[in-house]
Amino acid sequence: MAQFVVIGARGWLHPGWEGEYYPDDMPPEWRLDYYAHLFRSVLVPWEDWRGIDDVTQWTEDVGDEFRFFLELPCDAGEQARQRLETLAVQFGSCWGGLLVTGDTMVTDFDGLPPGIVARDGEGQACAWRDGRNCRGARIGLVGDDVAAGDLRTLKERIVAFMTQGDDDAILYLFFEGRPPSVRSMQDAATITEILGVA
Repeated sequence: MAQFVVIGARGWLHPGWEGEYYPDDMPPEWRLDYYAHLFRSVLVPWEDWRGIDDVTQWTEDVGDEFRFFLELPCDAGEQARQRLETLAVQFGSCWGGLLVTGDTMVTDFDGLPPGIVARDGEGQACAWRDGRNCRGARIGLVGDDVAAGDLRTLKERIVAFMTQGDDDAILYLFFEGRPPSVRSMQDAATITEILGVA
């Protein structure tokens, strides 16, 4: 089983979190810092980083143990890959890795700093989803089909993800949805603490 499971969300800028998770009067530029006080990783959607040239402020808003993962469509093109390499270096110790989306796994990431590279699909180097056999996956994705407060199902998914992971690996479990359920993320963090893998 895995030694650590880090809980995070796909993105931190969700309009549905305004007033529910983020206080009503919180300026948008404070939200990452607020998010990072509860969670130690985030999967940044392609649409949220493709126009970004500098992530220095992002890294200043989080602690040293926080990890950023970026989504990259497999058909994003050479310019996007070059931007990815630049941003990965800027992330420094906060760089976690990459999740490639689409049908084809791009394998040439020699310009990236060390990190996890996975594909949201079947086969080698895949990201885990419930029901998908991805032995050794270090990135997992949980959809919004787990009802908030359904602790039994949530625990079963966390244990299934941990079981397929490598021993002594740090695993990253990201919650998806429009928006992801903060309650389910908090419940997952509590479950990992109880299991001794937080």
